[in-house]
Amino acid sequence: MESSYHHDGLREELIETGRVMLIRDGLAAFSLRALSRELGVSHAAPYRHFASKEELVRAIIGEDDLSFRRALLEGAEGVSDPEELLYRLGEAYIFFFLEHPQVLTLFFLLPGQAAIQGDRLAALFRSPPAGDSGYPEDESFLLLRRAAAAQAGRFPGLSEREIIFGYWAKAHGIASLLVARRASSERDLREEVRRLVRSAF
Repeated sequence: MESSYHHDGLREELIETGRVMLIRDGLAAFSLRALSRELGVSHAAPYRHFASKEELVRAIIGEDDLSFRRALLEGAEGVSDPEELLYRLGEAYIFFFLEHPQVLTLFFLLPGQAAIQGDRLAALFRSPPAGDSGYPEDESFLLLRRAAAAQAGRFPGLSEREIIFGYWAKAHGIASLLVARRASSERDLREEVRRLVRSAF
């Protein structure tokens, strides 16, 4: 018999444990049946909350995407100078993944696995249109666009899209390397990130 714990908090447990299993086992091995076994509930129990594996995966991604957007907005809060805004967004990006390294795998490795398995699964990792499925307007991206547009004079010949892509590549590269290395103390790490984000390369 399932415990009241699983009855009361099953949806949250499905998302939390599902995230761990996705990262640990990969998308191909992930199933609601395997997740049921992991949680010690009946095979039918997950279907009370999610109609399919795909629906659960989208819920996991959606929850982490909202947390990510909130972190970027908090990092940019109160900043009006476009150049400083670009730096703060970069720092918030890096520290979000340092604090949530599992989401780095979820956002950037699993989509490749999904693409191999066909468009139906790959579509899970595409952002829905703003306002769909309960997603708010992506204010963090609008802030990035505003900050990037203000940098156009520093990068003649580059479009706004190219400036955004280049800066994103820099922040993402720093985040990925630091997640893999993570040797510095918290204080040293924050200063290192601050210097790197503001550097010219």
